[in-house]
Amino acid sequence: MKSIEGRVRGLAKDGDAVVETERGLVFAPGGLPGERVRVEDVRKEGKLLRARRLVVLEPSASRVEPACAHVARCGGCPWMHGSAEAQAEAKRATVERALAKVPRASSAVSLAITQPTAMFAYRGRARLAWKGGALGLRARRDERIVDVERCLVLRPELDAALALVRARLRAHLSGSGEMQLAIGAGGRAVIVIETDAVLPRAAFAELEAMVAEGTVAGASVRAGGASVATRIGDPREVGRDVEGRVIHGAIGGFSQAHDEINAALGARVIAWAEPQGARVLELYCGHGNLTLALAARAASVRAVELSSGATEALRENLAVHDLRAEVITADALAGVPTGKKERVDVVVLDPPRTGAKEVIDPIAALRAARVVYVSCDPATLGRDLERLATHGYVLARVEAFDMFPQTAHVETVALMIPRASS
Repeated sequence: MKSIEGRVRGLAKDGDAVVETERGLVFAPGGLPGERVRVEDVRKEGKLLRARRLVVLEPSASRVEPACAHVARCGGCPWMHGSAEAQAEAKRATVERALAKVPRASSAVSLAITQPTAMFAYRGRARLAWKGGALGLRARRDERIVDVERCLVLRPELDAALALVRARLRAHLSGSGEMQLAIGAGGRAVIVIETDAVLPRAAFAELEAMVAEGTVAGASVRAGGASVATRIGDPREVGRDVEGRVIHGAIGGFSQAHDEINAALGARVIAWAEPQGARVLELYCGHGNLTLALAARAASVRAVELSSGATEALRENLAVHDLRAEVITADALAGVPTGKKERVDVVVLDPPRTGAKEVIDPIAALRAARVVYVSCDPATLGRDLERLATHGYVLARVEAFDMFPQTAHVETVALMIPRASS
């Protein structure tokens, strides 16, 4: 099909507009709800119709001029053409749809969304890629690299680091690979490089010079099939937990990208978990974004995480802040207590996008008074909460958080309680 006209009825969770046409629903980039559009170069992909281009015929009042010149090609910020309010409502609606089948404690349980004050210059970490001389972000729906000189959503420290890498390191990056930028010691950037290509000595020399000059805090490079990464300086990420404590992360590990929203999300988790004097089980704990706040209040905390680098960092973070928790390096299922004498009052879990399907039944068997689920994927959240509901739990509180402005990603915190407690 060459082109079809239609009207946008909503936004999909991947950022595309869902366009109603005479040929059925078509998914296309760049639309907003209510707009009349023309979709072009429509192709069938599996069971879906997707368009390569979208032309706006009747714009929404929520449409704004994107601040970034790369937005049409780059896959990083697919919703930059929408106002902050439009983005928030689209995310709230996505979560609402995902939780439609989850029973609620009462009709008063409603979904709100917390928005940030910082819509730009907020990201404290970034994943870049390079290939064929281009260094930047991946294009929408393919593996091409969009060569970017700067990124408007990066914090100034990382935007400066991107410019530095382009000026001093890009010429030495052979083949293709990925690079992470994050904030390290002293507010300086850290660089983590992963590539199958063999990097020349000049690349390492440049990184060593940048560390020696103090322009970056450290770097980690795994190249050419090496089994162990080369560490230069201190490449550990340094951030703050949900209550502002300084914590170290694992090299190249996961952390939340927006400090302002992370603090708001954490405050909600702690308030709804009610950990004071409780026995807490935390699954998918990472390096302690929530753990330290729980440990400061709970009678006991068992923190479970598969990544050994993350648990090593968590133990260090607990020790630095004189807090105690039982830290277990294992997958989440192995970390759930099974003995009758091992009582759990509160479960807190923050799984990856794939969700926590494998541990929902074991969690339900604990009969904890409160289960607080932090999710980065509404679909798997809905699936898991529906399963938990079959064990007699109901949704008591829920809130969405716009952790990634300009994108379709949304974080959600949900509190499930036994039906008898509602």
